[in-house]
Amino acid sequence: MINKGLITLIALSCVTVACREHDGRFGSGETPVPDYAHGTAVEVAVLDYSPAPGQFVNTVPEYEVGDDYAAMNAKATELLNDGYMISLGAWGGSVTLKLSQPIANRADKNDFRIKGNAVYASTSVSGVRYGSAEPGIVLVMQDANANGEPDDQWYEIMGSETFNSTERYAVTYYAPAADATDNEYIRWRAQNGDSGYLNRTVAYHTQCYFPLWVENVDSLSFEGRLLPPNGYHNAQTGNYELVSYYGYADSHPNNTDFSCLDIAMAIDSMGNKVNLPSIDFIKIYTGVLQANGHLGECSTEIAGVETME
Repeated sequence: MINKGLITLIALSCVTVACREHDGRFGSGETPVPDYAHGTAVEVAVLDYSPAPGQFVNTVPEYEVGDDYAAMNAKATELLNDGYMISLGAWGGSVTLKLSQPIANRADKNDFRIKGNAVYASTSVSGVRYGSAEPGIVLVMQDANANGEPDDQWYEIMGSETFNSTERYAVTYYAPAADATDNEYIRWRAQNGDSGYLNRTVAYHTQCYFPLWVENVDSLSFEGRLLPPNGYHNAQTGNYELVSYYGYADSHPNNTDFSCLDIAMAIDSMGNKVNLPSIDFIKIYTGVLQANGHLGECSTEIAGVETME
């Protein structure tokens, strides 16, 4: 059983920080997200929960000694269907969802939303929306063989940065050393030679950031599309401003049209639009690889799926 009362207490202890920094990530990932009039919740089953290392990993969902992949999938399913958050960790971390009912592709209309915890800052710069955006790339699939399994081709929902991104990127994250410092906590290295660290935000998250249910490994590797960095440090305020991209999960608030997604924007691996009458499966993975100082790494958080009315 998930201890949601304890999770909420942890969340409440961080609310003042979240408000002061105009950023909803600290703690709000553990509290229920309200539904809005323009969406209807769709129950999901988590088929695969594979987060990259991150500051919320092992807490949402909460890892307990003895948990394995199946247990964490079940916990993630429960949280999402109850309106709570799960975190995908840093770039590449993902969750694969089976929908309880197909979502139809409606002509000339948005079709669904992946709920997240993005909020806008109290002000904007030159009309640019920013706040706590942590864009997650969304893939969709139709159950073409009617067997209840995601065994056909995934199609990516085209977003504002699709053609301003690295199409094929691969990163390996390494488990933290016993003497790792806060600034050099999780080491990562990309296939093309890029490298860096995810920092540890010990003021808020002291647990291990490497998934503890993945046994007997000292590294995890991910592949996918890499979106351009969306976090910018404001030297005047000392805060990071995380710009909202369009066409992604956890990039715009749930109560705005900008957070809605259109199945008609699905593209194949060559960038060509495809015609899907409906979808039965959704996969989301964190699209930005960036550490943002006291905010920690960019990590997509999601809180369920809803269809648009």
